[in-house]
Amino acid sequence: MSKVTLLDTIRSIPSLIDQLDHKAFEKYFNLKYKKIVIIASGTSWNAASFVKSKLLKNKELNIDIFYPNYFISEINEDFIDKEILYLFISQGGTTKTVLDCIQRIKNIGAKTMSLTEEATSPIAQASDYNLEIGSIHEPFKFRTSGYTMTVITLMLFFVSLIGEKQELFEYIDDLKHVSCDIKHAIDDALIWCKNHQVELKKDKIIFYADKHLWPVAQEASLKFMEMVPLMAVSYEFEELFHGPQNAFNPSMSFISLIMEKDNLKKAIALDRFLRYEIQTTSFILTTIEQSEEAENLHYIKHTSKYFKELVIVTFLQVLSYQLAILNNRDLNERLNSSIDYYFKKQV
Repeated sequence: MSKVTLLDTIRSIPSLIDQLDHKAFEKYFNLKYKKIVIIASGTSWNAASFVKSKLLKNKELNIDIFYPNYFISEINEDFIDKEILYLFISQGGTTKTVLDCIQRIKNIGAKTMSLTEEATSPIAQASDYNLEIGSIHEPFKFRTSGYTMTVITLMLFFVSLIGEKQELFEYIDDLKHVSCDIKHAIDDALIWCKNHQVELKKDKIIFYADKHLWPVAQEASLKFMEMVPLMAVSYEFEELFHGPQNAFNPSMSFISLIMEKDNLKKAIALDRFLRYEIQTTSFILTTIEQSEEAENLHYIKHTSKYFKELVIVTFLQVLSYQLAILNNRDLNERLNSSIDYYFKKQV
C-alpha cells in the first residue's frame, strides 16, 4: 500500500471544504465584539494576516495579531480588556506558549476563543469558545490543508460577527466555487512546474506581492523554506524597490503575485529588468485576466468571489511540493529534528 503524499493532502482540500460544518458559525451571530486580538504563529499567523487584510475596510471590526511569545513577554495586564475577544489559532492545539497566554487572559476575566483541528486538544479545552478548522488531523507538519481551512473558518467566523445572516450564507455558497477552483489550480500547477522546473532550480527565491496577496507570499516563503528546502523571503510589492534590489543576483529566482491591474504593468516591467539586467529567472502569477502579452505571466483561473486568493495559495503549495520532490526531499522526515533536544514548544 502506497504512502499518503503531501500532494494527496492538498488534493483533499476540496472535500474538506465540502464537509465543513456551516451551522457551527450561526451560533456566533449574537456574539458582539468590536475588537479581536489574534494570537498565532507560523502558518496560522499567515492565515490570520491574510484574513485581516481582506477585512481592513470593514469598520465594524478591529483586528490585531500578535505572536504568542511577543504577547506573553511584552503585553502587560493593563492592555488586556474584557471587551476584547482573544482568539488563538493552533492547529495542533498543544503549543505551550499559547496555553500560557490563554491562562493569563482568563485570570483577568476576558473571553478566549480557539481555532484548532480537534475540540479535544488542550488549547481547545482551555478556551471559552472553540471552532474546529476542519483539516482533520493533517498528516504532515508542513501545513497546507490547515492553512486553507484556517482562512475559510476564520473568514466565516468574522462574517458571522459583523454581517447579516444573508452575508454569511453568500460566503458559504461561494465555497462551492472555491472547491472547483482549487481542483483546477492543482492540475494547473503540476503542468506549470513541469514546464519550468529547470528555471526554478535556484538557491534562493524572492516572492513579492500586492494587496491581499502579500500575506499569501509570506506563507509561500515559509513553505519553500520548510519543504523544498531553500532560502525564501517575501516583500510587499513596492518594498522590493526600497533597498532589496541591491542584493539581487543570478542565484535568485523571483515570483510576483499580482491582483491589481496597475501593479501588473509594473510587475511586467520588473520582470524584464530581472531577466535582462540581473539575468535571472522571474515569473508573474496573477488573478487578472487580461490581454497584455508577457512571456513569463501565468493567469490562474478562478470563479470564487470571496476567496479567489486561495487559488494562488494552492498553486504555490503544489509548486513547493513539486520542487521538494525534484530535490529528492523526503517530506515524511524532518530536517534538523535534533532541535527538539534543545527546545520543546509543545505541552
